[in-house]
Parts: sequence; structure tokens; C-alpha cells
Amino acid sequence: MNPFTRFLRSLSPRTQTPEIEEFILRWDVVEVVVVSVYKDRLLTPEVRSADAEARAWLRQHAPHWRAWFAPYWPQTLQGGRPTPADPFEFILSRAGHADDFAEDWEAMQALAAAREALNRYLLALQSRHRSGNGRR
Repeated sequence: MNPFTRFLRSLSPRTQTPEIEEFILRWDVVEVVVVSVYKDRLLTPEVRSADAEARAWLRQHAPHWRAWFAPYWPQTLQGGRPTPADPFEFILSRAGHADDFAEDWEAMQALAAAREALNRYLLALQSRHRSGNGRR
């Protein structure tokens, strides 16, 4: 898991819901795969399978997480410029399979925007819990 995301989650365990935990688990798989392919271009069949499973789950649950992150990804930067579109969707629709991310610098930049949006969402959850409005 991303170290800053882990830190944010540790600050307020009450904001951890099964839905967001499942999303983070699946998104972490996709993120690790994109970075691994970009850097090394080496994936085992097990990693390819885990990536395909994570992507399928993320696509199936997209209506939920799109709503979660919609207010946050426009606040991020991608390649030093305002993020032009949902970075999660960008990554999920960018490649047919994991190996397509080899040397894909745009995907790497979208990953950073997606992670920032996720972290902003977690910060907002914590803020809502502190203010007494624990709704997502």
C-alpha cells in the first residue's frame, strides 16, 4: 500500500469502511502492476491474473467510486497540469491488459493524480468524522 495512504488510514480507523478498503486493495494491485510494467516489463501469470481480477472488480463497482472521487480528482495535477479527466478511468481504459503499460509515461502521471484524489477523499472522510458527519 502507498505509505501516505496507509498513514491517512491509521489516523482515523473509524473512516475505514469495507467499501473503501476493498477499493484500496484493488487499486493498489493495479497501481503496482502499472509501475512494474513501466519499469521492468516483467509480470508473472499470477500478477497478470490479479490485475485482471482487480480491474474487473473496479469496473463493476465504478458507479460507487466515481462518485467518491469526482470532487477530488479535478483538484489534482497530471504532468504538471490540471488533470483533464478522471485518472482512475484513464488507467482502467488505457490498456487492454497489464503489458500495455510498458513505457507509458502518461499512465504513470495519471497514477499520481489518482492516488492524490484517493488521499484527498480519505482526508475528507476524516474531516467529516471529526465534525460529526460520518456519511460518505
